[in-house]
Amino acid sequence: MAVKTKKLFPLFCLFMLICTTTVGAVSNLNITVTTDKQSYSRFESVQVYGNLVLDSSPVTDGLVALLVKNPSSNYIVMRTVNTGMNPQSPLIVEVRSVYSCDLNGNPKPDVSKGSLAYFNVTISNYDLVTHIVLATVNLYDKNNVALSLVSSNLPIPARSASSFIISASIPSWATSGNAAAYASAYTEWPEAGGTPYCPEESASFNILGGSSGPQPSTPNGSQGAYNLTFRLPPKCQVGTYVVYASSIYNGMTALANTVFFVKQPGDFDGDGDIDSKDIFAFLDAYIAYWSGNPWNPEADFDFDGDVDSSDVFAFVDAYIQYWST
Repeated sequence: MAVKTKKLFPLFCLFMLICTTTVGAVSNLNITVTTDKQSYSRFESVQVYGNLVLDSSPVTDGLVALLVKNPSSNYIVMRTVNTGMNPQSPLIVEVRSVYSCDLNGNPKPDVSKGSLAYFNVTISNYDLVTHIVLATVNLYDKNNVALSLVSSNLPIPARSASSFIISASIPSWATSGNAAAYASAYTEWPEAGGTPYCPEESASFNILGGSSGPQPSTPNGSQGAYNLTFRLPPKCQVGTYVVYASSIYNGMTALANTVFFVKQPGDFDGDGDIDSKDIFAFLDAYIAYWSGNPWNPEADFDFDGDVDSSDVFAFVDAYIQYWST
């Protein structure tokens, strides 16, 4: 017996060494997130982008959840984008469909400004256990302005599909015409470490009073990179916004966040105040518009496509309010 032990011991050590080395080779999933600018004006487009990498290789079939929180800690954007293509592996939970409807679930494509819009969402659970799903619907008008975000936490039983109706308000300032609704499913909010279950689904609806616009579409990433562009509301809060990005791949989770700032209306040079430099900048924009030069959207306070007397009064009000506080 002593001889056998002597011969087997080195083999046993070698086996343990191989196992330890194999287990110790832990993969890392990393995600980045940034914006194309650090400071924005109201009604300006914000581009969010980043990369998803497993060890040193881009993940080209990953899903990324993007959440944007305003200075009052209210969520204004919640979307799911991919990093090249959607995952090929079977889904556990899937958003099957979303469409604009009335309170009873009957299809209804037209919605008035200042009213509630209703959406019928169907989500399937293919797993053998019940899943609690954070379902969200994010609305945008024809100008890609983020209108509203609504959510619901739903227990979806194993091997079943659940349909529900969710309502969202259409602001009175929304642009009329073709609008978009994006429905998504998550384990939790990305701020709390949640990740997407599946790709988002979209539907179009019509905000009464205008012409048609582009059809809804989810941007595709490329080579492990993702991107999303949305426009800030015309009356969004001034202050710091936080962007959260999250993903899950091969059982590993990656989280990241960044911030951007929405500046004070009338602060043309972005230095945090409204002073003589901004007065001259506004006058330049006013003169340029009436001289036939390109329109400066920062000087269009009422967002009606021009720089006129109403914008002059709005700039004066912004100046007075700034120096009165």
